[in-house]
Formats: sequence, structure tokens, C-alpha cells
Amino acid sequence: MEKEDNVRCRRHMNKKGSQIGFVISFVIFIIFITALFIVIKPLNVKSNSQEFILDLAKRQITESSSDILHSISIKIQDSSVISKECIKFKNPHLGDSDYRNLTVKDENGNVINSYWINGEYVVIKSSDKFFTLYGSGEFPSREGAPNCNGIEDLEKDDNYTIGLSKETKYVFWSKMNILKDKHASNYENLKKNFSLPQTSEFGFILKNGRRINVINADKSPVSSNVNIYADETPVEYVDQEAKVNQGWLYVKVF
Repeated sequence: MEKEDNVRCRRHMNKKGSQIGFVISFVIFIIFITALFIVIKPLNVKSNSQEFILDLAKRQITESSSDILHSISIKIQDSSVISKECIKFKNPHLGDSDYRNLTVKDENGNVINSYWINGEYVVIKSSDKFFTLYGSGEFPSREGAPNCNGIEDLEKDDNYTIGLSKETKYVFWSKMNILKDKHASNYENLKKNFSLPQTSEFGFILKNGRRINVINADKSPVSSNVNIYADETPVEYVDQEAKVNQGWLYVKVF
């Protein structure tokens, strides 16, 4: 009888010991999970914060370097009426573009000589029949006396027709180049204008379709232990010859 009581007692103690061990293990597990959450949560907050700053920098860079490209096509009805080296016609409507800043191309996309004179006329030095006029304040001024051996005055509808007119927003190489200069010479003020935190740093690179740098405003951290957040997105940008190029905008913050 005494032997049976001892066996029952040992079984009871073993069972009780197992329960205590389970409780201790559970408590250790909860402590571990809590500690892990405390460690990881600040890292996630930092990551989300940096991603927000990266998106903000990308938006600000894109908006600050974008503008409207106005374009309109013109077709000469009968080139046989043209007997002189240059042709002249009144400016078609190109939004709010300053006609001093026109770039004219032929049907093959080649830039041809053009001039803006007398406040309302465009003179084109070409024997082609089809032209596209591109207007933007980002283009060089074409104001000045044309170098022509005679100018043929054309009348709308009688001698030429105006075709498709477009207004499209693009990134402009010239505007992004100005941003690059500000990034180099007035960096802190540029950050302030972009509403970026003073404790954050940023840089950007415009690349062409072959991913060759065409504008470089990169910035590197002083320490190698700094986390860098970066993004590269496709972009269309307009160069000084009114050509729309495919490229990439690389932006990073740290």
C-alpha cells in the first residue's frame, strides 16, 4: 500500500513539474516575441519614413523639371508657288509659348533653320512641304534677322494648312540641368524648397535609354554604415532640339 502511494506521489510531482515547465517555456516565448517586436518596429518605422521621403524627392524633382511642350504641324499646299529661299507665315497658336523660342523640324525630324521676326512671323529656310513647330520657353531664342536670299510670303488656307496641335507635359533636360546646378551650389535651400527633412540627404541622376548619365547630381553618404533608399523609374525627357527621349530617373535618399 505504501509502495502504491509513493508511485502516485511521484506521478503527481512529475505531472506538476511538466505543467510548471510548460508555463515557464510559454513565458520565455512571450518575452522573446515582445523583445523581437520592440527591436523590429523602429526599423519598420524608419523604413516607411525613408520610403516616404524617397517618393517625395522623386515627385519634387520630376515636377520641378517638367513643362508643357507645344507642337503644331504645317503643310504647304503647293510648293510650286515658292520661288524664294525662305518662306514666311504668321505664327499659329502654340498655347502661351513665346514664339522667340521655337524649334522647327522637317518631316524626318531634322531641325531646320527658323527665325522669329516682327513679333508675329516665323521664317523657315527650307524647301520642304511639311513642318512641325515646337514651342517652349526652354528652347533657345530664334529672334533675329534671317539669312535668306528672298522670302516668300504665304497666306493661310491659300498656301498652307495647319494640322494637328498638341500640348504634352514632359521632363525637360534644361530644367533638370538647372536643378543639378542648384543641388551643387544651393543644396540646403533646395532641400527646403522640396520640403525634405534637414536630416535627410538626396541625390539624382538622369540617364538616357542606354542608362548612360546625361545629368549627374548624385550625393554619397560620409559613412558606409548609412542605409540608402533608391529608386529608378522610366521617364521621357525633351532635349534642346525638341527631341523626346526615353530615359531613366534615378533618385536616392539616406
